[in-house]
Amino acid sequence: PGLVAKIGLLGPLGEHRRALPAEAKHVATVRAVLAEDCGACVQIAVNLALAEGVSRDVVVAVVNGRLWELPPNLEAICKFVDALHNQE
Repeated sequence: PGLVAKIGLLGPLGEHRRALPAEAKHVATVRAVLAEDCGACVQIAVNLALAEGVSRDVVVAVVNGRLWELPPNLEAICKFVDALHNQE
């Protein structure tokens, strides 16, 4: 319960993206949620990405770790999120 409450506090922060394209935001979100290994949370992140217009091919590549299938900018975002997670 404590973890859920803390994550709930991050909601508004996650919605603040100014000029960041929706695709980049969702790719980073899905990759970060994958790193925490929460199946239900991954499904929610995937559903939100698809609902906001991120292509299914991009989402599938991110979820399956096939980063070489992504455009270079999205691949770089995934690698950055992975590097941040590996620092923990």
